[in-house]
Amino acid sequence: MMKLINHWYWGRANIDDYTVISGYITAEKEYDHMNFPIFMVAKGDKILVDNPKYLKFEEKDAFIEPKTGKPVPKVMIYDYNDGKNHIKATYLHEKTILNSQMIEILPPIKRIAAKLSGFDGAYLRFSGAVKPEVFNQDGTIAKTHTNNAIWEEIYFGKTIK
Repeated sequence: MMKLINHWYWGRANIDDYTVISGYITAEKEYDHMNFPIFMVAKGDKILVDNPKYLKFEEKDAFIEPKTGKPVPKVMIYDYNDGKNHIKATYLHEKTILNSQMIEILPPIKRIAAKLSGFDGAYLRFSGAVKPEVFNQDGTIAKTHTNNAIWEEIYFGKTIK
């Protein structure tokens, strides 16, 4: 995975009987930092949407997390609209609850080798609010509810500037 993936986000949210699974994978430089969006919404046990070609992903107001040096967006928006279903999930960062440099968990010899190679992987976990929104055909909001959420960012590669 470390040769293919630079970093990814992953999250899960619930609103009443809706479940949202979201992710956004960014490939390594050798693959032009190509993006692979993931977005699935189910109502009960029925999948409503899961085609990434209809997904727009946006990061806003990023800051650099002090310990890891990795960018963290304060707002992440997954906006899915296939013309029939329009569902948006907005994650609002409130707190970084885990910030770990992957090098810290390696045995001493491997840690030295990782430092010499320039490895700076990180794992971050966040808490905050998620606001899923289900839209009617006319663009008005049919259902919304802000809920608590936990999501993560994993960085295998060099920070993308």
